[in-house]
Amino acid sequence: MAIDVGTTSVVVYLVDLNTGKIRATASDDNRQIETRDDVIARIVFSLKGDGLRLLQKLIVDTLNDLIYQAAKKAGINSRHIYCAFVAGNSTMIHLFIGVSPRYIREEPYVPAANLFPETTARDLGLRSAPNAVVHCLRGVASYVGADITAGLLASGLNIFTDPQKPMQVEEKIYDIGDPDENSPVLVSTNFSLTYFIVSGEIEASKAPTWLMLMDSEGQSVLTAW
Repeated sequence: MAIDVGTTSVVVYLVDLNTGKIRATASDDNRQIETRDDVIARIVFSLKGDGLRLLQKLIVDTLNDLIYQAAKKAGINSRHIYCAFVAGNSTMIHLFIGVSPRYIREEPYVPAANLFPETTARDLGLRSAPNAVVHCLRGVASYVGADITAGLLASGLNIFTDPQKPMQVEEKIYDIGDPDENSPVLVSTNFSLTYFIVSGEIEASKAPTWLMLMDSEGQSVLTAW
């Protein structure tokens, strides 16, 4: 089973491990929307009272309904689902696992982990085989999560060893989507690859933002694009 936990939408794919073919899909809104619309607001909500527990329950409830629907379409018992791979942005993965995403929003602006240990469906409350192993894909940084790495894996692109032309991205503040003095500021200390990935995500979200690109590790910001 492949799961895409989006801030707005959630999709479940049932894949036959013997053939690699997708047997069924199901999708719906992420029920966490009932609490807050955007990622930052959900992080704030998770810090209040039972907010984290509620947000985890809402995404698990969403997934269990989708698992039931997909299993019904495929004509199988959901207890015969033995493995799950989960992709999503860093905040969604934290909330799914039940780990506080507090420091994605606050200093030092890092996730609790970029790669979480394997767990089981029983531990998370998913209605598949109780001992089904649940793998959350690896993220890269606070705002470059497993949704990005999953996309790169699916695309089959080798962006590091198949350069077409080099492009230099300077260390400075970039304005993305016409931000103003009230717009948020994102700070990246990674290669210029971060600029392309994050700026694309910002443009897609239609949330005007300032992006500060820094090279705190003394590494080149030269990359292939």
